[in-house]
Amino acid sequence: MSIVKGFYKIEPFLSDEQKKDFEGYAVQYAKFFRLYFKIITINTETKDLLISAKQEKKPTNTPYFTAKEIIGETKKFFSDYFPTFDLKVSAEEYSHPKSDEITPELLQTLIQKHKLKIKDIQKETGLEMSNLSMWINGKRPMSKIVQNMFYYYFKTKGLILNN
Repeated sequence: MSIVKGFYKIEPFLSDEQKKDFEGYAVQYAKFFRLYFKIITINTETKDLLISAKQEKKPTNTPYFTAKEIIGETKKFFSDYFPTFDLKVSAEEYSHPKSDEITPELLQTLIQKHKLKIKDIQKETGLEMSNLSMWINGKRPMSKIVQNMFYYYFKTKGLILNN
């Protein structure tokens, strides 16, 4: 089973050595860049190969590819195996969840701007006052769950607008 979705569509056009090579490079793209490929269609008559490439969340803080860079990397990779084909790539950049924007500074701004009281947030969420205070003042790091909780808490109150 290949890491590339739809690999079976191109498999007949690759030698055993090329298949092994191709899979190795696809694994490297997934491992280091979280870049995943999907074969949409291959047309041997018109020499067209349609590929979808998507970057997912990376565990490191290295920069993400732009759509143009995703297309470039995909074409560079696939052109080694299909040099005579017209490679058409649709790219999907990684998009950070809105809750990633929740920081202690943003929480402090929202609380001050809307004249909220931590005591009211505590009553509405059921969280301990000490935890709320430490998250809001940046004394304790927020987990993804906590960021999501704050994001949806403020969003349901209409205090965070969708951009």
